[in-house]
Parts: sequence; C-alpha cells; structure tokens
Amino acid sequence: MKFDVVVVGGGMVGLSCAVGLRLHDLNVAVIEASGMNPKNPVKVPGRVSAINNASKHLLMRLGVWQDIVNSAISPYHQMSVFDQNAAANLSFNAADIAASNLGYIIENDIIINCLQSKAKRLGVDLLDNEKIIQIEQNSQNILTLASGKKLITPLIIGADGANSFIRQHFQFPFDTKAYGHSAIVATLQTQKPHQQTAYQWFTKTGILAFLPLPDANQVSIVYSQNTDESAQSMKEDNDIFEVKLAKASNHQLGCLQLLNKRQSFPLVARHAKHYYQKGVVLIGDAAHTIHPLAGQGVNLGFADVAALVKVIAEAKERHRDYAHISTLSAFERERHFENKMMLYSMKAIKEIFGSHNLLLKSLRGIGVNLVDRTSWLKRFFIHQAMGE
Repeated sequence: MKFDVVVVGGGMVGLSCAVGLRLHDLNVAVIEASGMNPKNPVKVPGRVSAINNASKHLLMRLGVWQDIVNSAISPYHQMSVFDQNAAANLSFNAADIAASNLGYIIENDIIINCLQSKAKRLGVDLLDNEKIIQIEQNSQNILTLASGKKLITPLIIGADGANSFIRQHFQFPFDTKAYGHSAIVATLQTQKPHQQTAYQWFTKTGILAFLPLPDANQVSIVYSQNTDESAQSMKEDNDIFEVKLAKASNHQLGCLQLLNKRQSFPLVARHAKHYYQKGVVLIGDAAHTIHPLAGQGVNLGFADVAALVKVIAEAKERHRDYAHISTLSAFERERHFENKMMLYSMKAIKEIFGSHNLLLKSLRGIGVNLVDRTSWLKRFFIHQAMGE
C-alpha cells in the first residue's frame, strides 16, 4: 500500500497531525502498536491535559473542537500558585486579560476519540495493534508490519511518544536527563468545590497540582516528588495518601478521596538534537519531553503539528517535495528553539523552587510576590501560558 505520509503513533499528537494532513488532500495512514478503538465513557475521568488557546485553535481548524466541547471539558478561569517554602502566592485570573478563561482541562481519551472519529470520516487509514518489524529506505520508506502488510511512503512522521521506536530505529541523537522526580496521577473527590480554579503548590517534598474537572467536586492531580518519596507515596494506603494530599494542599479543598488507582511514571527531560532525517521527522514527545509542572507537554506537541502541517501543505501547494530535507528543516527552524527554551525554563523553575537555600528562598518569595502585584508582568505570563 502506498501513502503520501505514514504517521507512527495514534495518540493526540499523531492523530491530529494525520487529520491536518488529510485536510490538505494527502493520503495518510496511522500505525499504532496498541488498540485504537474508542473507549466507552467511564464515570471516573482518566488522564487529562491542560489545553491552551493555541491548541484550541488547532483543534478548531481540524474540525473536532465542537465534538470535544459536546463530550466534556472544564474551562478554568483562575490559577493559584503557592510557594510554601517561601511564603509567597501568585494568582492568575482570566479577568486580568479580559478573557473568558485561561484554558481547558480535557480528558485525553475524549480528545483521542474525537480525532479518531474525524480521521475515519476523512478516510485516514487507521492501523491499530500493528507492530513495525522492518523499515527499509531507498527512494522511499518501506515499512513491514507484523501482520505482513507493507506500507510505502516518502515520509514517516514519528509521533510515537517518549520511548519512540522511530527515534530509536533511525538513531536520532538526543539529550536526556532524569529530573530525579516521578509523577503520581489520580482523580480525587473534594469536599469543597474547585470553582474552576487550577491550583499548584510548591512544597518541601515536591510539586502538587489540582486540575479542575467538569464535576465541581472532582480534580485530577499531578504530584511530582523525588523518586524515593514518590515510591513511598505509591505504597501508602489510600487514607494515608489522602491525608498527605490534603496537608500538602493546605486543605484548600477540604477532605479528599481517591476515586481511582494511582499511577506513577518517572519524569525525564529529552530533546532530539535534530527533528528530521531523510524522509523522517519527529514531533511531540518523540522529539521532546518536559516536566509537567507548567502543563505544556501536549501543547508543545500540538504546536509541532501546526508547524509541520503548515510547511508540508505549503510545499505541496508549490509542487515541491514535502518530504525533502529543505521542507523538514523549515519545520525544525520554527520549533526547535522554542521547545528548547521551554525545556530550559522548566528545568530552571524546578531547580529554583526546589532549592532550600535560605537566600534563594528569600529572593524567590520577593520575586513571586512582585509578579503578583505587577499587572503587566501577570498579563505577560498569562499570554505565554495560553500560547499567544
């Protein structure tokens, strides 16, 4: 089977890229190693993402935003940040920039299901439960799957996540550094309503975030702790862990109750030194992973999609080779520096807020409180976070 583009990875980033390219009349296939059948809605939300304004606009252009809105989203109007180590607070409000909200908390499965449905309607070939066993390169890429199928394409897009098979197979050099943290994610029932506010606490033992869900008394949490403390937290009985979370959050939302099983994953910074080779390009977590403390991971991936679809569509429109390194290098120029700066920023924030140096804690407290009192600085940070 011949395709204009083969996308490897059927997550949010891979599917959005496939839909975007199909809208420009390219013949696209998506290969996913696991199942891609839409999941039935469940009572307790699973993994969620904070979607900023730039990502919302991409999903609108792809024609899936209304489907997502009709499923379930939770816009948040305020974000409150507490540095418990330096007695400093910072609050961002949509009213500060005359906006209706700061972003949206959306369940990953909802985004994926809506993108899958759109891809099917457009005629994208979705090949799930398929493993790539061989890739040959000559004038084209020839991918052989475990099922025996062969796919021929001039361009492979690696959107297959942090442990990307495509990145490893083509031996893309990349920098990697463990943050020394693991993140615990779960869904909580809260005693007090979250009032569509996202909360974040920098504590002595880590970084805790509460992300508001559509139910007024449910939040998704991301609790980043050093690896040993995180392992201990995973072993604790639910009631002990719930009390720990309530204490770490200064009882902001009252008593807390776990609604699902905790999951934990190590946090690692990764960044490919280059995003492309002949006939191959990396996007999303396959190209870069960052600390979740600012909730920008999938937004960076969606920004990659917007940039890559744009340069490929422009090349196609001008009858140029969209798989040529000149096209792919234009994508890298647009995205590599910005992703690198975000990676450095997350590293700096983690180290600054994680430090127990008395002088640094004092300066940090002064700085956070200064930003909170300075309206133009707050507006700048809000616009940055919203991807504007």
